[in-house]
Amino acid sequence: LGIGASGPPRGRIGELAAEMNATRERDLATTVAIDIPSGVDGDTGEIHEGAVVADVTLTITAMKLGLLADR
Repeated sequence: LGIGASGPPRGRIGELAAEMNATRERDLATTVAIDIPSGVDGDTGEIHEGAVVADVTLTITAMKLGLLADR
């Protein structure tokens, strides 16, 4: 979605995020996010409803401040 995305995942993206989270829980799958999980604010770390639950986040270029937030 890109680092500029904000708010909770919506529409088809929201459906896919929910499916990813359900698969993670059901099948004990490992979820890897690139830069920041969809639905997590890169500046504040706010976790919006429906955000992708990632076990590992691979950051590119620079650490996002929101990843350091205590949430």
